[in-house]
Amino acid sequence: MPVSSVRLSLLIASVATFAPDIGPQALNPTVEMHWRHIGPFRAGRGRAIAGVPIIGSAAAQQPTPLKVRGDTAGAPRGCSAAAGISAISAWFAAFNDADSAALAKASSTPNGRFVFSIGKFGTSDTFFRARTFEELLAYARQRARQHERLTVQEVKFDGWRGKVLQWDRLLFTRSANDLGDKDLTGVGKGGYWCRQGVWYLHLAPR
Repeated sequence: MPVSSVRLSLLIASVATFAPDIGPQALNPTVEMHWRHIGPFRAGRGRAIAGVPIIGSAAAQQPTPLKVRGDTAGAPRGCSAAAGISAISAWFAAFNDADSAALAKASSTPNGRFVFSIGKFGTSDTFFRARTFEELLAYARQRARQHERLTVQEVKFDGWRGKVLQWDRLLFTRSANDLGDKDLTGVGKGGYWCRQGVWYLHLAPR
């Protein structure tokens, strides 16, 4: 279906469980993504931060420029959007390599928990959900055998909630031996916990 004739509509389904207190506005990282295409993406009216650089080792990990948009106002003391961008890039690089140490470093895993889900990208693919870091790591190792590659193209932030910087749209491509010859496009949402790492992540095809 052409991009010019589709619009993304998010239908959010709550999955109750782990949602630690992070300040005045608590978040539930277990809310997954469900949608259908019904029209084109439109630019939001949030404060643009398109010039935020990718810093440190993350610049080397991200093979193409990462577009950054949205609202990062109200960062708590000691927190920054640049650190969040670096953590996102490091997380995806570590996942692609099934690098347990790097993935742990890029992830926020209170009590060993990490909320992750990824939808079906083809008839042979399966929906996957992880509730712990160990489940996430096992999945990364499984996908590495198929030479899985997730490449982030754009992140649109949705502001800070306590010490968590949320993004409501992350655009990426996905490829693997068992997913066909072409790169597949995906969209996601998630959150970065200040100075700890990516806290939750939900991905699906678009």
